[in-house]
Amino acid sequence: MSLLENDLESRKQLESAVGSIAERLSRADAISLELEAKRLESERGDILKKLEEIRKQLAEARADEYRDIVIAGKTLPPAGAARNVAKEKRRSGGFQARSRQLLRSLLLQVSWPILYRTNTSLSREDEIELAGHLPELHDLRGRRSSKLRSTNETG
Repeated sequence: MSLLENDLESRKQLESAVGSIAERLSRADAISLELEAKRLESERGDILKKLEEIRKQLAEARADEYRDIVIAGKTLPPAGAARNVAKEKRRSGGFQARSRQLLRSLLLQVSWPILYRTNTSLSREDEIELAGHLPELHDLRGRRSSKLRSTNETG
């Protein structure tokens, strides 16, 4: 029973698709179809160019996995560089452990009472100024260059 239903449904879909194509062709004229074909051909060409460029990039990326790595004039194959990284990590305990130690030592050096005292040492005007709108970077560059010009012109 379900096989017959699938066959009937497939037939209806096919009839619908053929009907859509026939309707579209009956409404379109030769000139508009020709223009659309040229547009689609151009679009296809652009897509093929992009595909070729991406394939080149992929080939380069794959080749980079086998090219030697040059650091400070010293050349290493990628596998050798990976071994050096692993060896250094084992030797030094890794970057994360060193950065945690550095952070701990910096936190121990901070004078917390002085740091928190700044919360009460700011005046209300200072707080308002700090909470205000910051100018855009390009505005700052313009102000600085105009100040330099006016200083140079008067001096």
